[in-house]
Amino acid sequence: MKTSLKLLTLAATIGVSQLAPAATPIYVIRGNGDLSFYKHAGTYGGTVDWPIQNSKIGTGWTTNAKKVFAGPNGSIYVIRLNGTLSFYKHTGTDNGAASWAVQNVTIGSGWQNFTKVFAGDNDNIYAVTTTGDLLLYKFTSTFNGVNNAPNSVPINGLKIGTFWNVFSTVFAGENNTIYGIKPTGELLYYRHTEPFKNAVNYIVEAKQIGIGWNVFSKVFPGEDGNIYGVESNGNLRFYKFTGTYNGAFKWAVQNKLIGSGWNTPVNVFTSTD
Repeated sequence: MKTSLKLLTLAATIGVSQLAPAATPIYVIRGNGDLSFYKHAGTYGGTVDWPIQNSKIGTGWTTNAKKVFAGPNGSIYVIRLNGTLSFYKHTGTDNGAASWAVQNVTIGSGWQNFTKVFAGDNDNIYAVTTTGDLLLYKFTSTFNGVNNAPNSVPINGLKIGTFWNVFSTVFAGENNTIYGIKPTGELLYYRHTEPFKNAVNYIVEAKQIGIGWNVFSKVFPGEDGNIYGVESNGNLRFYKFTGTYNGAFKWAVQNKLIGSGWNTPVNVFTSTD
């Protein structure tokens, strides 16, 4: 995997913004099970700025793994083939080091039956059932992975939606935001409140904010409305959605090419700092 040399030269010529927007930690699992770490720092304008590329931080990540996904601050979750949910905490997001505060701690079971599972901020883990129900979980022991702490899972399978099986891809952003891509390419946006008395309210619900998103084989989020899409030819595209407050159709950056060769990994997922 590599970023385009031509694009890197262009980025060096025009310069990168002096602001310090949130960089995106990106994890890549390869066919041999190696876990590699990347950091994209060009999130302000979609520039080709990669301070860390292909730093190997682990092995064996395809073994007995049904699904791997990440939450904020280096939290990584693995659903095993038998349904066990394991927790990892990567602490090398600043420099790409293979440093782990927590590895392979079991925090749940029965997760193999969900069709989709993904994490957002505020300790949120979302799961879609075979009937299309959207369930919300909150795992709050992300510092040490200790699941027997009081209220470590204060929300455990709260139903917050139906008909989520209409989406081919779903992922979460910050501040309780969720994106869904239909097989026909429409991108829909949701934002909900924090749970109160075992219920959530949707501040924004099913707002269409894009079309043509079915061209991507993989889509994953970053902070501040940042979204990445991998095309079938391996090109990595960057978008920045700025209508997160009310679902308005506002994009500061669209379809910026920031890399190539991203169609080779088995899995690509992001965390947030």
